[in-house]
Amino acid sequence: MRGDDFQQAAMYSYLSPEQRVPQDHPLRPLAGDADAHGSAVAVDSTGCVYVAGSAGLFPTTEGAFQTGPLSGAFVAKLNPEGSRLIYSTFIAGMSGVDSVVGIAVDKDGNAYVAGESYSLDFPLTPGAAQTTRGSDALDTFIAKLSPDGSQLIYSTLLGGIGIDVPTGIAIDAASNAYVTGFTTSSDFPTTEGAFQTEAGSDYYSAFVTKVNQDGTAFDYSTYLAGDGDGLSYGIAVSANGNAYVTGYTTAEDFPITSGAFQTTISGEYDVFVTELDEKGAAPVYSTFIGGKGNDQGYAIAVDPSGSAYVAGETSSRDFPTSKSAFQRSHAGASSAGAVGNDGFVAKLNAGGTALIYSTYLGGWSDDEIASITVDSTGSVYVAGATSSFDFPVVNPFQQFNGGGPSFRSTDGGANWNAVRTGLTSANVTCLVTAADDTAVIYAGTVDDGVFKSIDRGATWNHAGLTGEKIFALTVDADGSTMYAGSSAGVRRSTDGGRHWSDPPAATYAARALLADPSEKGTLYAGVGYNAETLLKSTDAGSTWSPTGLTGVANLSFGIDARNDSILYAGFTSGKALEHGGVVKSTDGGATWQTTALTDSKITALTVASQDGSILAGSSDGLIARSTDGGVSWSGNVDGGLADEIRCITVGSNDGSTVFVGTKRGLYITRDRGGSWSERDDGLLRPSVNAIVVDPKRPANVYVGTGDSPEDAFLAKLNPAGSALLFSTYIGGMSDDHGASVALDKFGRVCFTGTTGSMNFSTTAGTLQAESNAAPLAFVIQIRAPLIKNAVLIDKTLTVAGEGFDEGAVVLINGLEQKTKKDAGGTTTTLSVKKAGKAIGIGKSVIRVRNSDGTLSPEFPFSP
Repeated sequence: MRGDDFQQAAMYSYLSPEQRVPQDHPLRPLAGDADAHGSAVAVDSTGCVYVAGSAGLFPTTEGAFQTGPLSGAFVAKLNPEGSRLIYSTFIAGMSGVDSVVGIAVDKDGNAYVAGESYSLDFPLTPGAAQTTRGSDALDTFIAKLSPDGSQLIYSTLLGGIGIDVPTGIAIDAASNAYVTGFTTSSDFPTTEGAFQTEAGSDYYSAFVTKVNQDGTAFDYSTYLAGDGDGLSYGIAVSANGNAYVTGYTTAEDFPITSGAFQTTISGEYDVFVTELDEKGAAPVYSTFIGGKGNDQGYAIAVDPSGSAYVAGETSSRDFPTSKSAFQRSHAGASSAGAVGNDGFVAKLNAGGTALIYSTYLGGWSDDEIASITVDSTGSVYVAGATSSFDFPVVNPFQQFNGGGPSFRSTDGGANWNAVRTGLTSANVTCLVTAADDTAVIYAGTVDDGVFKSIDRGATWNHAGLTGEKIFALTVDADGSTMYAGSSAGVRRSTDGGRHWSDPPAATYAARALLADPSEKGTLYAGVGYNAETLLKSTDAGSTWSPTGLTGVANLSFGIDARNDSILYAGFTSGKALEHGGVVKSTDGGATWQTTALTDSKITALTVASQDGSILAGSSDGLIARSTDGGVSWSGNVDGGLADEIRCITVGSNDGSTVFVGTKRGLYITRDRGGSWSERDDGLLRPSVNAIVVDPKRPANVYVGTGDSPEDAFLAKLNPAGSALLFSTYIGGMSDDHGASVALDKFGRVCFTGTTGSMNFSTTAGTLQAESNAAPLAFVIQIRAPLIKNAVLIDKTLTVAGEGFDEGAVVLINGLEQKTKKDAGGTTTTLSVKKAGKAIGIGKSVIRVRNSDGTLSPEFPFSP
């Protein structure tokens, strides 16, 4: 599915406080918190979407089971178009915090939810399997809600004297519910004849419990653990009533069956996959999956043949993968800057003795798969969260992570847009423009060297030092030589980053770097783990000598462009100024004197080239200015900006405009610091590490950011696990987490999670298309191809419907036909010439297959 098709076929909506609800379901007046977290999604046979989680001030509907309390577990049912709430209700007590973690829906539209409750007055039904709390700590609850959301058919607790954490729920065809999670309760309610009736240890033990149809008894309930932590996160049920669970464990003696795929633990903790028989009396099979790192299973699905599909995250570079896997290696295995975990997807055969396929799915940073489902063709859909800027995308709706790391303003900082094509790092540490062509910009990154743009940041390419940590960039007074301060030291390039010199040993860990604006080949470097010493070079970085400034911490410095013998340096602590401050040199760094700014932990400093004024910023938000060489200082000397100052840049020829980057956003003054405003139009408060202003076009301002947020993602793997059919980021400027994915019988994909992004993308006509708070729950539906009508005229078959992508083809009785779009170029009508022979006499079956392999439901056709 291509990006534009994805957009046309997707429904995006928020679920949040004070959202607009159709008049037949008015909002109840509520008060309290404004958070909403989407944890689970399910779809019924009619296409209605069920979302559950936890919220405050959440919209409830008239006649719902529970329109209060102010916050807690919620269940909402939306119509198939996502434009209307059919019902919305809390299921919660008044005296604690309750939330739903999993949901399933039966053929009649009853919703089954599992969640966690601290409430002493959580709503329970008479005769339920457990009606008293095991303790004042966290208990599990399982509830069944009527199709109209007006009543609890049953509601029961599940737990003992410890902490009982539910993580998932599934149902079988007979409406029995299966719940999994983990517990510290030594008296967790187990049943006679269950596989394991005693906890494996004093640590967390996984549990699996089957609840009967009316919620009055536990058909079975068992621990699943060894002597160590055992945490179960995902559950699925096969047609024969066997429960499949996955999680992770540290226990070497976790119950593993003979002949299983992996019978010994490989790392600190490994994934486990266990199939329990229908009575919960014994494992059909139980296996580890993992390598030498840490491996965690979070989600599981099972197909009609009994094959289990498992997903989660792994740090193991030797996680078992298959030869034809889409991604055979951990994305960071060969990169010096690699951090975090990759997601994984693995398919086990029906006996649990072998992997049919196994693949990594991720980029250089943290990637986590939280949910998995499988369609009738064996294609797998996974959802989760990633902070990787190189997460693999295929025909995406959103090609890049929504959180930067590079932004451009063309109006002097009033509005901002992300500019990051090709910039795969999540953290830009420094920026500099080329002296001879300010359309050329260089960016240093925390993990992957230097990048270069020749089109004012629109696109980027590597410019060397791949995998190296870059702290600073500066351009020599000759206009053609560039220097990089890196974890290895100071490097030099004279050809635009194609080649770099080896760093002199004396410059190891060059965290600050600045070239003399007047004297060619002269530059200064702050070196050491905390930039403790200032060095000077007069031969373009070939050799270095110490200046008179040493024994400081977190050094930053600037040069007076009018007289390059005058330098200013700020630091957070030092021999001369124990609590930090600003010092001055008038002899090129040989000797130093204190200024009037003392007892201030200075974290950023610059000298305005226009008038030589000094601007210094501190760890507590101080911005101070001196116009007399440091004799006196003015400004918000008592602090006042959001957080630690990280960078300061003068943005106008007269020096009145100044940009300040902090840990929590960008600030601008237009009156030399008399007043400050936070600028977040399109920037939305990331951590700002670097700012550069185009000296020839000062309306062009560039920002480099770090501490990149997570985005949700949604991806589809082919049945062999060898290719991604589609994969996309979903998110905005703040953290966005994908929690749950589900399929309906029409092939539509539904996806829920939580967004903290005020600029999260939504579609018009949905229940709520605008954000009024954060974090919020979100719901996304991707419509599969659907045939609405077919006509055969003069041997040409015309098929009309929705959700057809650019590569859609018509199948007649399972055979692919040469397919064309209609003359208008839309993807709502497809045609097949000379189709009469393929259709023949009598009934035929027509289907449409999209480019990602998604099939429409069968459409019976008679000529």
